[in-house]
Amino acid sequence: NESYMTKLESLKNEPEGGKRCKLCYRLRMEETYDYAYKNNYEYCTTVMSISNRKNADYINEIGEELEKKYPNVKYLYADFKKGDGITLNDSLNKELNLYHQDYCGCIYSIRKH
Repeated sequence: NESYMTKLESLKNEPEGGKRCKLCYRLRMEETYDYAYKNNYEYCTTVMSISNRKNADYINEIGEELEKKYPNVKYLYADFKKGDGITLNDSLNKELNLYHQDYCGCIYSIRKH
């Protein structure tokens, strides 16, 4: 079984927001969906769409595909950036003194940051 980083390695030189990111979203969401399926959850979603560094359209496309693969688990479509979501997220982070990273998350996005 390939590790997460091994699967992304061939796309390490891709620009942010490109093919590597879409694969990263898929890997993360598939693991979550698999857990939801195995534990009989009715719905699955992700908060990744709150980030202005992540493409909500890609995320929702992947959710739609996973919903078909795991038919007992529905996908909750979302773009948490809408409706002033980023501003709310930023203010809650400050109010609660939460850590908020300034890069997407994988080692390749850290290197490019």
